[in-house]
Amino acid sequence: MTTKRFQVALSFPGEYRDYVSQVAEVLKQSLGKDKVFYDQWYKAELARPDMDVLLQSLYHDHSELIVPFLCADYERKEWCGLEWRAVRDLIKQRQSKDIMPMRFDNSQIAGLFGIDGYVNLNDYTPQSAAELILQRLQSNQVAISKPAIKIYSNCLPTVEGEFFGREAELKLLNDAWAGDGTRIIQFIASGGTGKTKLLRHWLDRANDIDALIAWSFYSQGSSEDKQVSASPFFSHVLDKLGSTRSLSSFATEEEKGEHLADLLRQQRCVLVLDGLEPLQHAGKGMRNELKDRAIRRLLTSLAGQNSGLCIITTRVAVHELNNRTHVKVHDLQNLAVTDGVKLLQSLGVQGNDKELEKAVREYRCHALALHLLGNALHTYLDGDVRKRDTLTELIGDYDDLERHAFKVMQAYSIWLDGTPELKLLLLLGLFDHPIETEVLQVLWQAQIPDLTANIDEKAWKVAIRDLREKHRLLSIHENRLDLLDCHPLIREYFGKQLREKQPDAWRQAHTRLYEYYKVLPQKELPDTLEEMRPLFHAVLHGCAAGLHQRALEEVYFPRIKRGSEHFSIKKLGAYSDELVILANFFIKPWSAIAPELSAMWQFHVLSLASYRLNALGRVREALEPTQIALWLAEKDEQWDAASASAHRLSDMHLTLGNLKKAMTDSQLS
Repeated sequence: MTTKRFQVALSFPGEYRDYVSQVAEVLKQSLGKDKVFYDQWYKAELARPDMDVLLQSLYHDHSELIVPFLCADYERKEWCGLEWRAVRDLIKQRQSKDIMPMRFDNSQIAGLFGIDGYVNLNDYTPQSAAELILQRLQSNQVAISKPAIKIYSNCLPTVEGEFFGREAELKLLNDAWAGDGTRIIQFIASGGTGKTKLLRHWLDRANDIDALIAWSFYSQGSSEDKQVSASPFFSHVLDKLGSTRSLSSFATEEEKGEHLADLLRQQRCVLVLDGLEPLQHAGKGMRNELKDRAIRRLLTSLAGQNSGLCIITTRVAVHELNNRTHVKVHDLQNLAVTDGVKLLQSLGVQGNDKELEKAVREYRCHALALHLLGNALHTYLDGDVRKRDTLTELIGDYDDLERHAFKVMQAYSIWLDGTPELKLLLLLGLFDHPIETEVLQVLWQAQIPDLTANIDEKAWKVAIRDLREKHRLLSIHENRLDLLDCHPLIREYFGKQLREKQPDAWRQAHTRLYEYYKVLPQKELPDTLEEMRPLFHAVLHGCAAGLHQRALEEVYFPRIKRGSEHFSIKKLGAYSDELVILANFFIKPWSAIAPELSAMWQFHVLSLASYRLNALGRVREALEPTQIALWLAEKDEQWDAASASAHRLSDMHLTLGNLKKAMTDSQLS
């Protein structure tokens, strides 16, 4: 374990700040922000008369590896010269392993010779350059702060900012992992409370985890009424654990869940299921039960026997885990006032204790709201906590607890009005998951009026950098610089703004995405779920653009379902994926079908949804689309179709024990 303050120190001229900032972001995700010296992160510390002495000390004495980014500008800069003196002294002391030169060009640099090794940055992106630095750290044996994890997959979102408080929750996790008999922990809280940040903090500091599987269902959307498939989770985890089984090889969903539970029990594994609420029933009388049968079996099996620990974050406790001896449910509260004050101060907010505490209480101690407020005050209002009163009151109907976060987002939309930064936030609102810059480029090139028109690619890239570094609204997902992520509530707010205030731009953007994803697969008829996923995206964006009929006739029916072949179901076993796709053809699943569909297709989609829900054990939900299909068939005098719907409805009521209703419907069949 390193004994020096920084594992990496970056030395560079300002002309290349954009490139180096991206390198720093990737290093931060792997090493932690406090282990990377990047000058923008230490402005307060560097604001002193003897900064020249301090800089040389930081590079020479307090950094395990120095990475100078050499070029003609580096040679001319005074501050780079001071840093280079520290580097040259290390070379003189034959500590060359502590220096990793990188070059943007072949300019002569005093003290560096032609035989000296370096990395030619013309061949590397910021991400790949950062990966080389991490490889060098590993070879120097200074980056290993805990034993190597045998199985490692961490797909949790990155959460910006420092961590404060939560001592009780950290103790709960430590005690459970130490072996107090706990098999599953559920952390219950609303959005923005800090559930994911808590887990990130604990996982980064736990030293004895042999196997880690961390998955976020927020990558497919975060709202409770969102239809989410568990197939990507199972595909990913089965692969990580070395299973040779495909999803279609399981006879039942329960068999699939039990198989994964058996694999997890073969080692002492931490399984994290972050943001489980989209897989829970949120409707009235549904008791927050799990929608997915495989996930249900996985969790109930682990509750009965688990050699490791399963950690769930959700907004509502899982019904199937109620009153289980080895399952703990912990309601995660908002931050303590003192911790909220520390959070504001860490973001550069100034004021006396009384004013800071008052601000924290006004924002209900809500972690995300305080994070946004702190950034806003620091960036636009001189860091003065008293100027929070200048923020306009929130317009619109929003949840009481989350409205404080939305209030600051509203302020950002005013401050950033007309800028590429605001338009980038609006673009992110088109998606309910992290998105690749490659996909955003499709929208940039589309030149959509009042959204992407007349903005060049360089301006977009500067906007990405500023939203990450200046406003701290974006974060890196899975250490990928090409994947933009932000808090789900941020996507929700700006998506709503675009949909309601710029409906034409909303439709044009989704139409362009529909066309893009429709032609993305290399095969006209993809053979696997992974190959087929772009078609799933095509349906989603097509329906969001109001192109329900086209999405059904051009993509879903011929290329996913493959007509009467039912390929995605019979060959791939993708029942839950099919259901996610079919939900796009509803205004409200499963009670309001999209009016854009013809009457024939409305009946067909309702019947398909009924079959899929029934197959997944969601019989009670299947009643409504079946009843509507029956009414449509009767209205159009399609008596054979009406009879089939009535027969199916009777069977469902019989399954649910509604004998009187079953008898009534059977008489119609």
